[in-house]
Formats: sequence, structure tokens, C-alpha cells
Amino acid sequence: MKQRRGFSLVEVIVSLVLLMAGILAVQTAVVRMAHQITSDSRVLTAVQLAGDRLEQVRADPQYVNLKATYHNSPTGEVDVGGNKGLTRVTVVSPYRDSTKDASGVHITDYTRVTVTVSGTGLTTPIARTVTVGSP
Repeated sequence: MKQRRGFSLVEVIVSLVLLMAGILAVQTAVVRMAHQITSDSRVLTAVQLAGDRLEQVRADPQYVNLKATYHNSPTGEVDVGGNKGLTRVTVVSPYRDSTKDASGVHITDYTRVTVTVSGTGLTTPIARTVTVGSP
């Protein structure tokens, strides 16, 4: 009997099954990576939104009016670079001790500002806090 060159039908089928398994594995990895990049992008946007508000509060020269200016504002969705669906809430909590020094200035006088960003694409809300002392 003469030997034939080439592959048998069984060998071709096994090769195709192995090739398909490899392609499916690569496709799954690409989809997971794309999802992770999207998720990380939303988290970075939320962190940036919180940081921007905290920098705005820090730069405000009107220390006495921080609560009136920033407390719970804005309460609606924030659109940054087409990233809709994120909500930013600012909570301003002033702390003032009734004790005063010899010049009549409160000994303990500071404000804690917490910014929380939540919304679609975030598994947990992002919160950042800063403490601002009186000038």
C-alpha cells in the first residue's frame, strides 16, 4: 500500500477544535480587559470630580461661607467629557469649640468637607475628605 501525504480527517477536526478553543480564550481575555479599562476610567473620572471640588473648596477665600456655598451642591448629574451618570454630593461640616483664647478667637475652628461621587459604572461610591482650618 502506498503512503499518502497530508492529514487525516480526525487530525484536521482536532486541530480546528484546538484552534477554536484558543481563539475563544483570546476573545474572552480581550472582552474582560475592555470591561476593566472602562471600569477604571469611570473610577478615575469619579476621583477627578471629587478632587476638583476639594481643590475648589481649598481655594475659596471665604472660609466662613463654605457651608452656604458648597453644602449639597450640585446635587444633579455631572457631565465631564461625555461621562454622564455620575452624581457628586458635597457635605460641609463645620466644627467650632466654644472655648476661646485670650484674643477671643475660637481655639478649635475647622471645617471638614466630604465629596462623594456615585453613579453608573462604579461598584462603590468614591468619597474624598479634606479638613480646612480657619485662616
